[in-house]
Amino acid sequence: MRRCKIAGLALITLAGCLCCMGRTQAADIREDPAPERDYVLGRPMTEEEIREIEAAVAPFSGAGGYLEEDSALMYARESAPMAANLELPRSYDARGEGIEIGIETQRYGDCWAFAALDLLQINGQKQGIIGGQNLSERHLVYYTYHSVCGTPGQQPGEGTSFLDNGQVTQCFWNGGKYDYAVRSLGSYLGAVPEDAAPYPDAAIPLSDSGEAYEAACIRLKGASAFPADDRDLLKRMILQYGAAGITYCSSTSFYEYSTAAQYCPSDMRADHAVTVIGWDDDYRRENFKIRPEADGAWLVQNSWGTVFGDQGFFWLSYEDASIAENAYVLEAGSEFYDYIYQCDNTVLDHWETARGELQVANCYTLEGTWGCQETLRAVNVTVPAGGVSYRLDLYDLSGGKNLGEQALLPEPVTGQIAWPGNVTIELPEGLVMAYGSRVGVALILYGEVAGIYTDTTRSSGRTVCRSEGGIGTSYLMKDGRWEDYGAATGRNFRIKLLTDQVEQGALSISEIYENYLRIEEEQQGIQYLYRQLLHRRGEARGLAYWQEYRQAQEPIMVLAGFLWSSEYRQEHPGEQTGPVLARCIEMQTGQPVGEICQLYQNILEREYDIPGLLYWLERRKEGMSIQETEKLFYQSPEYLNKMEEGHFDT
Repeated sequence: MRRCKIAGLALITLAGCLCCMGRTQAADIREDPAPERDYVLGRPMTEEEIREIEAAVAPFSGAGGYLEEDSALMYARESAPMAANLELPRSYDARGEGIEIGIETQRYGDCWAFAALDLLQINGQKQGIIGGQNLSERHLVYYTYHSVCGTPGQQPGEGTSFLDNGQVTQCFWNGGKYDYAVRSLGSYLGAVPEDAAPYPDAAIPLSDSGEAYEAACIRLKGASAFPADDRDLLKRMILQYGAAGITYCSSTSFYEYSTAAQYCPSDMRADHAVTVIGWDDDYRRENFKIRPEADGAWLVQNSWGTVFGDQGFFWLSYEDASIAENAYVLEAGSEFYDYIYQCDNTVLDHWETARGELQVANCYTLEGTWGCQETLRAVNVTVPAGGVSYRLDLYDLSGGKNLGEQALLPEPVTGQIAWPGNVTIELPEGLVMAYGSRVGVALILYGEVAGIYTDTTRSSGRTVCRSEGGIGTSYLMKDGRWEDYGAATGRNFRIKLLTDQVEQGALSISEIYENYLRIEEEQQGIQYLYRQLLHRRGEARGLAYWQEYRQAQEPIMVLAGFLWSSEYRQEHPGEQTGPVLARCIEMQTGQPVGEICQLYQNILEREYDIPGLLYWLERRKEGMSIQETEKLFYQSPEYLNKMEEGHFDT
C-alpha cells in the first residue's frame, strides 16, 4: 500500500516538472525514439532466432581457446617503418579485391589454427600464389603438438609431444596461439589442402613420418607481430597483407545479435583468435549493445560458421578494450625449396638477447639430396625483437674449417627486421655446394635490444617440449670467441637453411643404389627410391609395405622390387634389369658375380635369382672354389629335376 502511494506521488511530481519545462523538452523525453541500426536481417532478430545462434556458438563463446602469451615481444615503434605509404580509405573490405574468404566452423578450441591459416590463405590470394583453396587446420594442430623428424638437421629425441591419454582430440581442445602456428608453418609443416587431412577426422592420428612435411600447397615466408592498439598501423598492415590476426574476449554478453556487433568496454582476457579483413570508420556506435564513445569498427572473419554474425562475419568496435596487445600478419611464399635444414623442433620458445649486438650461428652438413649438389637459397630466422638490422654471412666449414675462415658470400647480406617474428632472407644466386659439405650460417643482429629465439626443454600444461642441443650445431659469440651454445645449454637457435637440389643428368641405378645404402633412416631410404625410380613421392601404404619388406630381406631385394614393379616397367619397357642388379650386388658385396652368373646360364640355363646369387657369393667368401661351386650346381635338385624331365638337350 505504501509503495503505491509513493509511486503516485512520484508521478504527480514528474507531471509537475514536465509542466514547468518547455513543450519541446517534454516532447524529447516522452518520445526517445529507438536509434537507427544496421540490422543483419533488415529488422531486429526474434528471441527464437537469437536462441538458435546462442545454441550454435555456446561451445566456443568465451571458452578460452587462445592461450595466454608467455613472453613479451619487443617493439621499436620509432625505428620500425610503417607499412608502405598507403592512403587509408575510410572503409575497406578485402572481399572487394576479389579475395575469396570462406567461413568455417571450428569444433574444438582451435580458433588460432583457423585464424592463422586464414591469414596465410588470404595473403596467398593477394599475391596470386593460391586461389580460394581451403587449408587443413587438422594438419596444423596435430603436427604442432606431435613433432616428426623428417628434415635434415633435426636430432633424434627433440620435439614436441602432447599428453592426450590416447584421446587425439585433446590437443585440439588444448588451444594455441599465433606463435604456435608460425613455428609449425615456418618449419615446413604445411600448409596442406583440407582434403589431405580432413578436419572431421580429427580424432584419427596422422602419420608419424616425413610425410608431414610434404603435400604443402602453400608455404610460410614470414610473419610479423605488431601493436594492435595502433589503429592506422593495423589498417596499413591489412592493406599490405590482405588481413591481420587479433584476439579479443569472445563472450556474447557484449554482442548485439541483430547487428552482428561486438563491444567490450572492460579489459577482459582475450580468448579467441579471429581475422580482420577490413574496417569502416563510419560504422555507427548505435549498432552496439553497449555504446562506445565513437563510431568505427573492424570487419572480422570468424570461425563459428555462417549461423553467427552476418554470414560468419561481424563488427568489432575500434574501442573494444579486450583486444590483446599483439596483432599478426602472415606472408605466403611462392618459392617451394627442396630442403629445409633446422634443429629447433619445439613449439615452445626460449630466447637470447643482448644490448646493441648479438652474434649467433647454426652449422649444417648438406645431406638432404643423398649424393647431389645443393644450391643455398635462403636463410630463415625467428626473433623476439623488432627494429633491428642484421648482417648475414655463410662459411664453408668442410675439412674442419672454423666459422669466419672461408666465406661463401662475396659480401655479407644486410637488412632490417621491422617487427618481431619470422623472416626469410634470400641469398645471392650461384651458391652451389657438394653433398656432405658443412655450412656455417652466421648472423649478427644490431639494435637497442637484439634477440633470437631458440627451442627449449620445458612443459606447458600437457604440452611437453624437449630440445637436444648437440655438439657443433649452434654457436654464440662471447668475449670475442665462438662458444658451442648447443652443447652448453641443450638448445639451438631458430636459424634455418633452405636449399634446392641441383638439377643434373639421371643417375645410374648403381649410383642410386649406392646412395640408398648410405641412408640410415629406412623410411627416408624408401622415399629416395620412390623419387629416383618412380619419380614421385611414396604414399603411406607403399612406404609401410617396403619398410616391413626390408626388415625381412636384403636391401638389394628392395631395389629389385622397385625395378620389377609394373609402374617401373611401364616407364622403362624392354629394360634388362638382370645385369644392373648384378652390378649392384657386386658393389654391395665387393665380390665379382660374373662366374656365378655364368654357372646359372650354362648349367641351369636361366638368369640368376638374387637370393641364390647372394647365397653362392657368401659360400665363395667363406673359401669355396669355383670348381666346388660348379659341382654343387650339377648336384642341385633344380638341375637333377630338369635332367629327369628331359629339359636339357643331349
